[in-house]
Amino acid sequence: MMRVLADLHRTVIYTVGTPINNTLCLLIAEQAYILPIII
Repeated sequence: MMRVLADLHRTVIYTVGTPINNTLCLLIAEQAYILPIII
């Protein structure tokens, strides 16, 4: 039972966390692209 819960938990984290992670990476990439232009 605990193993099923652990797998479910991991799946939820992956499903929710990946879009957030991708958004953060895009934001960071944009910052890294824009900042040198401003400086």
